[in-house]
Amino acid sequence: MRTLLRSAAVVSVCLALVGVPTGTARAQDDLPLQNDGLVNNSQAAIQLGFVNGEIGAATFTVQERLFPLKVKKVQILWLSRFGSAPDSLQHSIRIYSGGLPSPSFVDSVDGPILIDGFLNEFDLADYNIWVTPPDQLTVGMQFDDAPAGDPVKPSLVTDTDGCQPGKSPIYAIPLGWRDICSFGASGDLVIRAVVETSAPLYEVGDLNCDGEINGFDIDPFVLAIENAAGYQQQYPDCDVWLADINGDGWINGFDIDPFVDLLIGL
Repeated sequence: MRTLLRSAAVVSVCLALVGVPTGTARAQDDLPLQNDGLVNNSQAAIQLGFVNGEIGAATFTVQERLFPLKVKKVQILWLSRFGSAPDSLQHSIRIYSGGLPSPSFVDSVDGPILIDGFLNEFDLADYNIWVTPPDQLTVGMQFDDAPAGDPVKPSLVTDTDGCQPGKSPIYAIPLGWRDICSFGASGDLVIRAVVETSAPLYEVGDLNCDGEINGFDIDPFVLAIENAAGYQQQYPDCDVWLADINGDGWINGFDIDPFVDLLIGL
């Protein structure tokens, strides 16, 4: 255990981050993880049924080649019906490997303070928390000041666009780990993370950055060769050097044959 210093009623949400330094940029190999579909001015459901000691969490599936993962940030949406509740000191942020039926505990950081009405962001980079394969990471928060049915207290929140099985595990007392969908939740818990990967997010040849190398990469590959600036504009989250298939430091016609070999699996 380490100490962290401060960094279902339905309501409309305006997302605003707290705990983020001005000008913070995402590093190239930082991977944002999010299951929920919540956006500004959409509806969210405040989950008031939690009691002290219980955990609400989110499980993320990540390509195995990107492991081990370093957990750098955790974001938790924390809301009350009226949006004016005092700051809440909770038990801990908890990190697990794997997902349901039984996530494997990795580490925890004690004492997160949550501000009502905000997507609270906690910077865990200095805690050096790493998660090893298989292919899932679970991030959660354990309650020390739970709503326990109180309609005016703040709590964790779900979106309202449908509950995805296996994405929002909760540790319920006395049942143990369960899927929040089995309790009739309207959506996925709004708990997000940013992790640092141990390999580049996208492999050479994955020119559309969808995590696969296939025929959908042909057009962006051609664009990268013909117009690197145009490629970067059309695919701002990708790297034009993914088209340097032969690794010679140039993006040109000599990359075409090796790209074809990638496509056909040679």
